[in-house]
Amino acid sequence: MYHMLREIKQAPEVIARLLQREVRKIEKIAQTLKTKDISMVTFVARGTSDNACLYGKYLIESLLGIPVHLAAPSILTIYGTTVKQRGSLVIGVSQSGEGTDVNNYLEESRKTGAYTLAITNTRGSSITHIADDVIYLHAGHELAVAATKTYIAQCTALLMLATKWADQTETYELMGNMPESAEEILKLEDEITDKVNRYRYAQLAVILGRGYHYASAKELALKLMECCYMPTQAFSIADFMHGPIAMIHEGFPTFLFVTRGKMSNPMIDIAKDCYEKGTDSVIFSNTPETKRYASIHFMLPRSLPELCTPITHIIAGQLFTYSLALTKGLNPDAPKFLKKVTQTL
Repeated sequence: MYHMLREIKQAPEVIARLLQREVRKIEKIAQTLKTKDISMVTFVARGTSDNACLYGKYLIESLLGIPVHLAAPSILTIYGTTVKQRGSLVIGVSQSGEGTDVNNYLEESRKTGAYTLAITNTRGSSITHIADDVIYLHAGHELAVAATKTYIAQCTALLMLATKWADQTETYELMGNMPESAEEILKLEDEITDKVNRYRYAQLAVILGRGYHYASAKELALKLMECCYMPTQAFSIADFMHGPIAMIHEGFPTFLFVTRGKMSNPMIDIAKDCYEKGTDSVIFSNTPETKRYASIHFMLPRSLPELCTPITHIIAGQLFTYSLALTKGLNPDAPKFLKKVTQTL
């Protein structure tokens, strides 16, 4: 078994372990945040971790009403400008904890008066010595280059933090259903393997989502580029309608995340629109009505509220990526030109 598949299959236990082991720490951090007059939240990350931060942005803005932005570390590391962060929460997210630009930004933010938080999978890593507080992912060593279980753990940690900070007790309790939901999605492995050959020779694709699932779209696009060498681009459907929709045509591969909730109607509308334009659509959904608009439809569990589903639904995208890489004759564990820890400034 490839490391990537093994690590995808560890998702349920990773979620359960994080919910158990970090709850007291996250409750303490949330209480600290409630005593501070946080006027802005800044995320600093790269790659997959940056996609987890996009999910965190939607969580914090929707649950707490605090503006959130994703940092451009080069403003500090290349352009030499110090961003004033007094009154801010700055969260550095890094599975390795060794990203130079992420760590430099976090360190400088602390100097300018920010409260800093690190989210990492690696105890004793550089980032843990910089931040005021640390949330550990407890995901275990990740051997495949493409991050899967650590992405899921990062998103879980951010959901735990946001719901505790916002006193969303009911939602937090429902998070206990996530490991079971993840197990249900893993049962799609054979179905995905059977259907993925349709895209063996696909040359490009767009991935669509909105709201919480914009992060899912971005993460699936990244995985398809990393492991399948397939040029893809992710869009919020709101942005997609403002121009990029012009490039689709009959047979154009289009992937969509459609979930019950506030974004279900807009996503169903775009799924219908793509279907009528003749696209070849893969739909990951827990809304049965989307089946009629899909070339391939993967039905996902309906046991979680909308804001929890990006953590589990991405597993279907990870399984799809893994199977497609094998179908293309590629090694999903070791994409060319990539390494597990990438140092950038």
